[in-house]
Amino acid sequence: MITLRLDAMPELPVARAGVHEVSAQPVSRVTVLSMLRRLALTDRLPDLEWERTQDWLIAGDQRVRVAMNASSGGIRYNLRPLAEEQGQSITSSEERLEEIARDFLDRLGRPAEPMTLDRITHLRAQTSSPDGELSEVATLDAGLIFRRTVDDLPVVGPGGLAMVRVGTDDVVVGGREVWRPIVQSGPPLDLLRPDNAVDLLRVRLESRGLDGDARVRTAVFGYEERGIEERQLRLEPCYAFLIEFYGDTADYKTVEVISALPPSVA
Repeated sequence: MITLRLDAMPELPVARAGVHEVSAQPVSRVTVLSMLRRLALTDRLPDLEWERTQDWLIAGDQRVRVAMNASSGGIRYNLRPLAEEQGQSITSSEERLEEIARDFLDRLGRPAEPMTLDRITHLRAQTSSPDGELSEVATLDAGLIFRRTVDDLPVVGPGGLAMVRVGTDDVVVGGREVWRPIVQSGPPLDLLRPDNAVDLLRVRLESRGLDGDARVRTAVFGYEERGIEERQLRLEPCYAFLIEFYGDTADYKTVEVISALPPSVA
């Protein structure tokens, strides 16, 4: 039997929400070439090699690489090797970095929907001399992660994001995006209450034969969008729970997603 302890109970900001049909951007040489043009890489076209790996179509050389995923429509791009970084530290303010990233996405025409700056990450490096002396830590780029909103609600999960990496000279050096366009929206539907979602979570965990102590560290409500290598046809409202398990041999964490639609609809 599971003993489920809650540090947080998810809030339900709306009583009703719709389901949205989404589609992945088609992926072909034509779409990759279009992205290369938007990234101002047409001068490198004669040197680029093409590769198809599972659902990825990739064009690149030793300096740049652009990849698009056929399952999700997601994009990854590297525009400058780390070895060519121009400085030793990010000096621009967060406000300036956000301006650079948003201007870059605007020029690409992606994404077109409202987005909020979720967080900024940094790539840091440190070297060691032959005698073991460590250098100062260098901050080589800033990764600005933007999250989409749908119907003024957050999107949760590994998808629904656009990340732009900015180098020490305020030049965009890479990024990635998984942001499935909405092609049709359904009518608002009544949603499952948070306590009912917790009951369904407990049933799911026990159906797997799990028992012992489990703690819900965070619980959020929003639209679920999956990762960059996954196919997805609908954005649906959900509850997402970060859970820690405590066992005799090892502790571990997992994320469980419970649909916020009533079982008769989901």
